[in-house]
Amino acid sequence: MGDIVRLREDEITRFPTIRTVLRFGKKAVARKLPVQLAVRLTEVGTLELWCQSQETSHRWQLQFDVRQHVEPSSLRETPRETLDVTLIEEAQDKIETTFREGTDPKDHPPEGLARALSAVLTMNREKWPVPVIRKLADTLLKSQKGRAVTAQHEARWLNLLGFCMRPGFGDPVDEWRMKELWKTYLQGLHFSRHALCRSELWIFLRRVAGGLAAGQQWHVYQQVSSHLQPSGARRKKTDSQLPKRLAAQEELEVWLALASFERLPVQTKIELGRLLLNKIQKKARPQEFWALGRLGARIPFYGPLDLVIKPTEAASWVKSLVSSKLRPDEAIAHTLVQLARSTGDRARDLQEGDQQQVATWLEQLPQHDRFQELLSNPGSAWQQQEQDWIFGESLPTGLVLSATVQEQEPAAPNSQ
Repeated sequence: MGDIVRLREDEITRFPTIRTVLRFGKKAVARKLPVQLAVRLTEVGTLELWCQSQETSHRWQLQFDVRQHVEPSSLRETPRETLDVTLIEEAQDKIETTFREGTDPKDHPPEGLARALSAVLTMNREKWPVPVIRKLADTLLKSQKGRAVTAQHEARWLNLLGFCMRPGFGDPVDEWRMKELWKTYLQGLHFSRHALCRSELWIFLRRVAGGLAAGQQWHVYQQVSSHLQPSGARRKKTDSQLPKRLAAQEELEVWLALASFERLPVQTKIELGRLLLNKIQKKARPQEFWALGRLGARIPFYGPLDLVIKPTEAASWVKSLVSSKLRPDEAIAHTLVQLARSTGDRARDLQEGDQQQVATWLEQLPQHDRFQELLSNPGSAWQQQEQDWIFGESLPTGLVLSATVQEQEPAAPNSQ
């Protein structure tokens, strides 16, 4: 400790410049603050760098990933704000108190926990940076026994944990966290008879889908696939906690979750897409267009390219939507762009005539220029609005979509 070690250039790896904003108080005023640096190497291979204020009791933590091998990802990090550690610890204490056995729900209602955390962290939850939400996720995992107190506790626990773990990857320790979450999923719900808890479970699975392995996504699909069949169809018996007949809202959440499972086999995606097209022709909801677009997207959010459905199948979905009598709107436009978008890859791109059919259809919309650009330009950058549409909600602050996708990986076993 305290020694200065001088290394040759070929013995070191230079990290990019750190750019962050240290949040200090509630006033939006920039000021200089002298800090003392402290460092610690963690057990999981990250380097913790602490900035301890020399004028106040505040301290901030900056993190580095110093592991030699990092899995490829479709996300990249951007400069973010760094919160005072004492605020994060206070937020963690609120979580522990809310889900502690014996705590009176009247004093610490689970329904108000998200608002309470936003007040402590002095920012809306959509702006919570990745290091903060992952610390909150770890606290929720440690407090999971408290979800058994009431149905409201379990619903809020699932909702907040899914929010803090989205999109299931992006942090060095997420692989371990997802293993722990999968154990929790296999244990089942404490209040499986409550529709709210079941719906929150599907919202949770949608949010963390990118962290689920192919076999895990396939397991979830098998649990619920028979519930999505048309009326009168024979259903397979499963050990699922779902009721025999799903309510409309719960069924919708199931569709949204499965549409986020990009590691499902191609044929399974095709079967789901065709079922969804039949539903849309009868009665359409905007969320169902989103699900169809995710199932047939030319550019996956996180999944391998060999599990993208074939262009001929996507073209048939496009023709079905374009020829329908549905009123043109942005929900359908987003779906058509996802299904027909040019990628520069012949194995994924639709034929020119099919893409032109979509381009002609888009001209009906006031904002057709942006959609036309996304459709025809493979290198078009993801804008915030489209990024949020693809994921289904905002990504954590500090993570944005990049042009690269993950390498190909083994697919889940087929239905045979």
